[in-house]
Amino acid sequence: MKSDCPICFIPIPVECDEYVNMPCCGNLICAGCSHALRNGKGSSGACAFCRTPIANENEFLAQSRKRMELDDAEITFCMGCYYSSGSHGLPKDKKKAFELFLRAAELGSARACTNVAIAYRTGVLVERNESKHIHYLSKAAKLGEVRGRYNLALAEESKGNIELALRHWKIAAAQGSSAPLPHILESYQRGMLSKDEYTDILRACQRAKDAEWSRDREIAKKSCC
Repeated sequence: MKSDCPICFIPIPVECDEYVNMPCCGNLICAGCSHALRNGKGSSGACAFCRTPIANENEFLAQSRKRMELDDAEITFCMGCYYSSGSHGLPKDKKKAFELFLRAAELGSARACTNVAIAYRTGVLVERNESKHIHYLSKAAKLGEVRGRYNLALAEESKGNIELALRHWKIAAAQGSSAPLPHILESYQRGMLSKDEYTDILRACQRAKDAEWSRDREIAKKSCC
């Protein structure tokens, strides 16, 4: 799904609150570089790609809507998030949010696939549909979305497919996600993994996390706290 941030050349984090899509041109950058563009010493205050000045709230929404008109999958997903939370001056509208998530999923957004899958599992906004739930989780996982991979593991576990669930959790952990680690520990305690296998998984997870670290990203996290 993601590779390196095109500004700092450090791998994009797996957690979706640690990277952003620029509404002016749609490019994906890490939260550290986004924070530096807005607040960094010597920053031009413009997008590093298209040189558009960093948008204020009204410009932000206008730019996002223009990207949606161009079928930008990730910006469409982001707009769904804004409607879901009622942020950026938009009204809180869960139904509108789901419509945008569904559109973004069809356009290829892995994050949107996971959100759509969860909606089909809970049945809050749409009628529950297990086959669509699994379909969208599988699509998200294939696109590299760690939440989709994790939830797909939970679905397999609920059906008794423990070995397949463990396989998904191992992949998610190797991507740098901590969410599957309690499940992996439980599998180790049940004898499904050797000590060496369990240790290798933990090391792979930590390597992925270390590869994603940067000073700017830490500053960005603290500024949001």
